[in-house]
Amino acid sequence: MSALRTHMNPKRFIILFSVICFSPSWTAAQPRNVRVCTPGLSPAFTYLNVAVERGYFAQEKLHVEILAARGQLCITALLAEQIAFTTNPTAFDLMVEGRLKGKVLYNAARGLAHRVIVAPEIKSYADLKGKTMAISTFGGFADKLSREILSQHGLMAMKDVMMLQIGTADLRYAALRSNKVQATLLVGNYSITALEQGYRELDYESPPYVSGPMIVLDGTLARDRALVTGFVRGVMKGHLFFRQRPEQAAAILQKALRLEDPKLAAQLHKDEMRRYNAGGRLEDSYLKRLVERAREDSVAKREL
Repeated sequence: MSALRTHMNPKRFIILFSVICFSPSWTAAQPRNVRVCTPGLSPAFTYLNVAVERGYFAQEKLHVEILAARGQLCITALLAEQIAFTTNPTAFDLMVEGRLKGKVLYNAARGLAHRVIVAPEIKSYADLKGKTMAISTFGGFADKLSREILSQHGLMAMKDVMMLQIGTADLRYAALRSNKVQATLLVGNYSITALEQGYRELDYESPPYVSGPMIVLDGTLARDRALVTGFVRGVMKGHLFFRQRPEQAAAILQKALRLEDPKLAAQLHKDEMRRYNAGGRLEDSYLKRLVERAREDSVAKREL
C-alpha cells in the first residue's frame, strides 16, 4: 500500500477515480428514487411496506418512498409526474373516462374493504336521514362509494344526508368519535377499533369497484419500462410474502400503521386475507363490469 502511495501519479489517480465513479456501470448500480402514493394508511397496501422492509425493491436497485395522502392529491401528483405509481382507485375511473392515460399493473385485493361505520344510535340507513356523513374529498372514491351506498337504500346525498369533506381515514374516524359526523366509510384498524368501541356497521351490496389498483402513466411505461418491471417484481414479492409469512407480515403491518397492539395487527392481517388476490389480476368478466360501471358514471359516456 505504501508503494502504491509513493509511485501513483496524482493525475493518473484522478483519472482512474473519474472512470470508476462516472462510468455507466457505476451509475447504473445506484438505487433510483421512486415514489408511490396511497390514499391513506391501510392494510391493503402493506405489501409495499413488506417489499421495502424485506429489501425486494432494493434488489431491483430501487429506493421506494411510500406516500399516504388524500386520493385527489395522489391523482394530481401522478399527472404532474411527481410520483410514478398510485393505488388510488379513482385513477381507474379517470382512465376509463379518457382523462388519464395509464395502465393497471397489479391488483392485490378483490372486493372492497370499506365498511359503513355509524354512531351507536344509528340502527339502519333510515336513521341516517338528516345526519352527516364524512368523506375524504368531493369527487374522490369515498365520496362516490358513499353516494352509491346511500342510493341503494333510498337516500340522496346532500339532500337526505349531508356530506362533509374531512380527509383521510384517521381524520374521518376522529370526526366520528367527536360526533361531528354520524357516519363514514372506514377500513382496517379504524373500522375494527370503532366496532370494538360500540359503533355500528351497516351492510351494503358492494358495487363493482377496483380496489387498490397499482396504476402507472402510459408515458412512464413507455419511457422507463425497466423501472416499471423492477417495481412490479418488488410488488409481487411483497404480496407473496404477505400471504406466506403471516406473523412477519403482521409485524410489518403493525409498524406501517403505527399500531401499539400486535393482536390488532394480526387481526387486520387475517381480515385482509379474505380479499387476497393471489395472481394480482382480475378476471375479464369482472373487469368488464368495472369498466361499464365507470363508463356509466362518466359524463362523456364514450365508447371504449
